[in-house]
Amino acid sequence: MVPGTVSDGEFTSAEFLGSAMLRGVSNAEGFALINPGKNPAGSIARWIPFTWN
Repeated sequence: MVPGTVSDGEFTSAEFLGSAMLRGVSNAEGFALINPGKNPAGSIARWIPFTWN
């Protein structure tokens, strides 16, 4: 689960991840669910938007 935003169908992860993830979530529009392991650019992800945005 990676917080971030989607614009024109392209996901951008939040600036703050890891121990600062709560800070990143506050600026995100939702979560991208990605598969474990390597996920090169263009990989498919499930988008879960936040309902409060």
